[in-house]
Amino acid sequence: MVRDSIENANDGADEKMLGDETEKLAQKEIEVKFIQGADVNGDAQIDIGDVKQASQQCGMSKEELMKYVNDPFWIKLRWFLFILFWLVWLGMLGAALYIIVDAPKCVPPEEHTWWKQGPLIISEDDSGLSAPNEDTLSDLKNFGAKAVIYKLPADETYKLGDDEKKRIKELADTLLKNDIQLVLDVTANYVSDTDELYTNTSYRDAFVVVRQQYSTWKSLNNQPAFKPLDDGTFILSQFGPNQFDLRMDNAHAKEKFKSVLKTLVDLGVKGFRLTNTKHFIINPNNEIKDKMARDDPSDYANDQYNFYSHEQSTFNDKLGELLNEYRTYVKNITDNEGFLAVTDDIERPDVYQTGAEFGVDLPQYGRLEKMLRGGAKQSDTINVLDLKTDLEKSYAKVGALSWVQHTYNKNAFTLLGPSEFNIFVFLLPGVPVTTLEALKQNRGNDSALDQITQLETLRQSPSLQHGEFHVYTDANETTIAYTRHKSGNPGYFVVLNPSDTAVTGNFTHVDGLSPELKWQLLSTKFKEENPLKQKEKVKISELLVPAKSAGVFTYVATK
Repeated sequence: MVRDSIENANDGADEKMLGDETEKLAQKEIEVKFIQGADVNGDAQIDIGDVKQASQQCGMSKEELMKYVNDPFWIKLRWFLFILFWLVWLGMLGAALYIIVDAPKCVPPEEHTWWKQGPLIISEDDSGLSAPNEDTLSDLKNFGAKAVIYKLPADETYKLGDDEKKRIKELADTLLKNDIQLVLDVTANYVSDTDELYTNTSYRDAFVVVRQQYSTWKSLNNQPAFKPLDDGTFILSQFGPNQFDLRMDNAHAKEKFKSVLKTLVDLGVKGFRLTNTKHFIINPNNEIKDKMARDDPSDYANDQYNFYSHEQSTFNDKLGELLNEYRTYVKNITDNEGFLAVTDDIERPDVYQTGAEFGVDLPQYGRLEKMLRGGAKQSDTINVLDLKTDLEKSYAKVGALSWVQHTYNKNAFTLLGPSEFNIFVFLLPGVPVTTLEALKQNRGNDSALDQITQLETLRQSPSLQHGEFHVYTDANETTIAYTRHKSGNPGYFVVLNPSDTAVTGNFTHVDGLSPELKWQLLSTKFKEENPLKQKEKVKISELLVPAKSAGVFTYVATK
C-alpha cells in the first residue's frame, strides 16, 4: 500500500510542466522531496525546500530597482504622480472650503421691529395733540417707550387743516428727538355732512343708500340708522348725527383714506390704529334688508342697537383682504418701518385673516386684562383654569400667527399689584400697550422703573421674541405658569399665584422643564415673603410662591 502511494506520487514526474524545463521560479529552483517514514502506517513526509527564503527573494532586488532610478520614463512618471497628488489634494481642500462658505445656512431669527418690542404708551393727555413736557418726555424715555399713541379726533380725520398738520408735525419731531415714534388712532369709516364725498353726489356710491327706511337698523345711540335725503332715498348713519358711513372697500373711499395716510406719514407719523374696523364693509345696497334679532336679546329692547344681529354691516368675509391692502400701503409709504393695527378686539379672527396671516399687524384678541381683574362678573378672585383656557385659545387663534396687543391701564390693578401684573403680561407673546401711569405704579419698596427696565431687557432674548409658548397650572390648579423657549437658548418660566395664600407649586408635569430653576426677577410680594438669594436655584417639585405674587425663572430645557 505504501509502495502504491509512492509510485502514484511519482506518476507524471517526468512530464514536462508549462514553460521550459530550465525556467526557474523567480530565478530560483525549489526542490520538492517525498520521504517515506518508518511508521508502519505508511505516512510520507514532504520537503519543499526553503519556502521562506524563496518568498523573500520574489520580485526585483534593491540593486535591480536602482538601475532604473534615472530612467527618463520613470522620472516623468514620478513627477506626474507627485503633481497629480497635490492637485487632487488642493482640489479637495478647495471643494471643502466652498461647501463651508456657500452652503445654505440657518437664517438667524429676525430681530423684532420697534413696534413689536414695545412698550407702546397710550397718551392720557386731554390737551389733544400737544407735545409732552420735559418731565413726561424724560419718563417716556426712561421707561423705554418705543412709541406714544395719540387719538386723532374723529371729525379731523378728513379735515386736516394747517393748524392740525402743524401740531402733528411738532409732536412727531419732539418725540423723534427722543427716539420715540408717533402713532395715531384714526377713525376712517364715516365722514360729516360737509365732506366733499357727501356733498358731491357723483361720489354717492361710497355710501350705503337705499330706497326705503328700515326700522330694524339702529344707530349706535339707538336712533333710526337711515336718514332721508332730498331725492327720497335714505343714507346710513350709524355713528351720530350728520356722520355718514363709508364703504371702505369703495374706490372713492379708498383713495380718500390713502391720501390721509400719506399726509400723516409725511408729517412724521409711523403707525396707525384703526377704530371700527368691523364696520368697514357693508352689504351692497340691493342686498340690504331688515335685521334679525340676536340669539339672546333679552337684555335689550327692540329699539336698541344691541337687540339685533349685524351680519349685514359687520365682519364681512373680505375684511381681512381689505385691511391687508391698507396695511401694504402703509408699509410702502413708510419704507416698511410703519405698521397698521386696530383699537378694538377683533372678536372674529377668521374674517381678519388673509391667507396665513392677518390683515393688520397688531390684532387685539382675548380677555386677558378682564380675566386678571376677576372676569366678566368682576369676581374678587382669578380663576386660573379659566385664565389658562383663555390664554391657550387666544394664542391658538391669533398669537401663533401674529404679534398681539396686550392693552391695559392702571385700573387693571384691582386683584394684582402693578409689579405682579406687569411681570405676568410683559413676557407673554405680544407687545404691552399701556399708559405711562400704569408703568409708574408702585407698591412697596421696589422701584417700578427698575422692574420695567429688567422686563424690557428680558424681552430682547430669543426665547421671548421667537420662542414657543405653553401654559400650565400646578398639580393642585392653584397657580398658573407659562414657558417660553427657543431651541439653543435658556427657557423662561413665569409663574403667578393669584390666590390669597402661599402655595408650594408642583410643576414636575411640565414637559421639557429641568428639575431646577434659577430666578431672574421676582415681584414685590414675592421678595417680601420669599426672598431668594441671587442666582439661588429652586426645585420645580417644591416651588414656594407667596400669595398674590409672580416670578420669572430660567431653565435649561431637557427636550
